[in-house]
Amino acid sequence: MITGSLQIKKQKYYAVLNLTDENGERKQKWISTGLSSTGHNKRAAQKALNELIEKYETLPKAAASPGKSLFTEDLADWVEISRYVYDPITWQGYKNCIETQVLPWFRANLPKLKLHEVTPDHIQAFSTHLSREGNRKTGGPLSPKSVRNYLAVLSQVFEDALQKKRIKENPCKQVKRPKKVRFKPSFYDEEQMQALFAALKNEPLLNMIVVTALYGLRRSELLGLKWDSVNFTSKEVTICHVVSRFTTVVEKDDTKTASSHRTYPMPPPIEAIFRAELAKQQRNRALFAEKYVDTDYVFTWDNGKPYAPDYLTRKFNSLLKKYGLQKIRLHDLRHSCASMLLEKGYNLKDVQAWLGHADISTTGNIYGHLTNKHLSAVGADLCASLF
Repeated sequence: MITGSLQIKKQKYYAVLNLTDENGERKQKWISTGLSSTGHNKRAAQKALNELIEKYETLPKAAASPGKSLFTEDLADWVEISRYVYDPITWQGYKNCIETQVLPWFRANLPKLKLHEVTPDHIQAFSTHLSREGNRKTGGPLSPKSVRNYLAVLSQVFEDALQKKRIKENPCKQVKRPKKVRFKPSFYDEEQMQALFAALKNEPLLNMIVVTALYGLRRSELLGLKWDSVNFTSKEVTICHVVSRFTTVVEKDDTKTASSHRTYPMPPPIEAIFRAELAKQQRNRALFAEKYVDTDYVFTWDNGKPYAPDYLTRKFNSLLKKYGLQKIRLHDLRHSCASMLLEKGYNLKDVQAWLGHADISTTGNIYGHLTNKHLSAVGADLCASLF
């Protein structure tokens, strides 16, 4: 019988399972529940622990020893077990990857393949399929980035099996991946941004668009803004909550990375926006009375209900079309913010801090080409001095 307990590490609840390996030795396995220990999450964490214990107890016996189970069975088990290992949004992405592409392909082409029998050639064949006809909507190829993402998830499955000594090597390590294509974002310049604000002056989403553009927020960060993040006394805005969606909407009192947790100054125009939103909510709370959905979110519908992530994206696209503005994605407002910072002479380190990138290499990979204009100015200055 498997037993377990809840433990706290780095302000997170962990399920600690007492397991027996194939040699009869007792070992502990720590699995993050993804739940903060600082909130009222103990009951949810206990439920997660119980579900994990039940899952491990009901795993097929074949899954406990190397070389016995079918690879497709292992994939399905891995999806369920990893539910409490990864961030909810990350897990939804992994689950979607396995269930929509990996499992169907291996079931159709290699249904009898066992975990220990998987070779680099098998994974390469799957990669080739994705590159040729992996797009489920069009029947055409998937982008190199998408193919690499699928291979990364598969590699994680094999790494977990490797750690449990169920296989001797990770076959994904010897697979040739599609070449990376450098991403060049679209963005608005200062004049286009002003035109956007002017066009949307009578639209309900204007304030959300302005805040997104000024701070370069991710969609999840914008929708996750709560009133406890807005400090009218210190004139600061802190990014510490997110609302994301992959297959379901997930609300988290946490950000994508530690560096994503950041505090911005609140200049007068932005303070005016927040105060206007607060006053509007107070009026609507009285107007809707008991039908008002009371949340702590800054940007909501008139009845207090939070915006769905997908709605915001679709509405932004329709507004650009409505006013005949250049088509960009909602996320490109973040890129536009970075572009304007670089145009004003701020360096990549400044942009990294403002956008909340974990690593400056990410900032450089995305926006490095935008510094060429400044390098041209340097060249002109040197020529003026030397010739």
